[in-house]
Amino acid sequence: PVAVTLGVVVAVAAAWWPARQATALDLLEGLSAAPAAQPKSSLRSLLVAAAVLLGVAAVSEGLMMVGIWPPRASVFSGIALLLAFVSLTPFLMIPLVRFLGRFVPAGWRIERTLAVEQIVRQPIRTALTAGVLVVAVSNGIGLGHAIRDSVDDVLGWYGKMLRADWVLTQAGALSVAREERASDSRKMEAEVRGLDGVEEVEGIGVATGRIKGTVCVVIARDMPAGKPPPLEPVGATEAEVRAALDRGEAVAGTVLAQRIGVQAGDEVVVEVFGRATPVKVAALVVDYTSGGASLHLRRDAAKRLFGMETADVLLVTATPGGVAALRGPLETVARKYSMLLRSFTELRQYIDSIVAGVVGSLWLILGLGFVVGSLGVANTVTMSVLEKKQSLGLLRAVGMRRGQVVRMVVLESVLLGVAAGLIGLVAGLTTALFIQFASQPLLGHPLKMHLRPGVIAANLAAAVVVTALAAWLPARRAVKLDLLEAISAE
Repeated sequence: PVAVTLGVVVAVAAAWWPARQATALDLLEGLSAAPAAQPKSSLRSLLVAAAVLLGVAAVSEGLMMVGIWPPRASVFSGIALLLAFVSLTPFLMIPLVRFLGRFVPAGWRIERTLAVEQIVRQPIRTALTAGVLVVAVSNGIGLGHAIRDSVDDVLGWYGKMLRADWVLTQAGALSVAREERASDSRKMEAEVRGLDGVEEVEGIGVATGRIKGTVCVVIARDMPAGKPPPLEPVGATEAEVRAALDRGEAVAGTVLAQRIGVQAGDEVVVEVFGRATPVKVAALVVDYTSGGASLHLRRDAAKRLFGMETADVLLVTATPGGVAALRGPLETVARKYSMLLRSFTELRQYIDSIVAGVVGSLWLILGLGFVVGSLGVANTVTMSVLEKKQSLGLLRAVGMRRGQVVRMVVLESVLLGVAAGLIGLVAGLTTALFIQFASQPLLGHPLKMHLRPGVIAANLAAAVVVTALAAWLPARRAVKLDLLEAISAE
């Protein structure tokens, strides 16, 4: 129902502008064979709309960043930003097309002149068609950068969090560390540490807790002295985090800190297993465990404060060259204590396959946008051919060859696609920046934004290829025009 309603609203809104222009058309001008000039009031209205939409997007983003508006308001500001760039397209398209026309080979001078003039004749109609491509390229570049930055952030955290050759975990979900499992857990951990070929074992305990009435996950972990802490600090150094953990203090995930309003240096009361204990939050860290609502301590501190003894996860590092030899003994331990054994390589491949599926689905969705854009371009170029039927006939009559006609039609489409791609590039990078700002209130930490030439090149190439292919049928139609029929067309 929502999709149907939205489709009807969009269709009615799209028909409102041309209907308004039709009612405002002068009667004698409408009966004239010459094409009507584009009203200047229309361009002024688009410019005002663009300014208003940019202001709305900026204000919405600012209110969201200071916490007045919820993070989901980013959808509203993103739509306003895209509509603003589409409204600006008529003003950016014409100078861009004229500039790009300078790079067309001199031998195609006639085709270039005719193609450029056809584009600039109806700037609003052409720009609205190109607006579909602007949206497609903008989404491709903006979402492509945002998704890849988010994935890299998660993988960076994952690489620091799980640093081992083998991972032993509970067969079920890691939600509550039961005290009755403490005895079996100690025996299992002792057996693993006693296996030949084991260089190091890091135990991780997980328990459900509450802070200020908010559910969180308390993670108790061994912190080997010779390794950096497996956490990404925000606003602190690894040495400061290490020193705080060694003192028995805790570090909180940025999402948890955002939810409960905690900053580095605050003291909170943490309830675990019915025991409420004050704990100092020394620093904030990037964490995606249980959605980032996590509190991290050393295992010895968690045992002293909350009585957490169970190791729900064991990270096993083998001696050099002994990874494969540990599989058999670890499988025996896993069967004995109903644990799940995975190698780090298998786990990484599993995570990578999930990431690849998400990214692949993203590109598929964005590809559909380019398909829709190609239909819009094909429609515009086809209308151009029909409108220029008599002109094409006259050009053929004075000696223009079929190949020149094809080049003119395809060139018009390609110039349209390249100009739309460049506008979409600016819109996409702006969208990526907006998404980065919008993610900070949600994640509690800024994502590192990277410029990705591959994403940009792929989207620009797709825009050019799509528009070139969209011009194929109109070009064939232009070539097949009967010369006498075209000249006599009214």
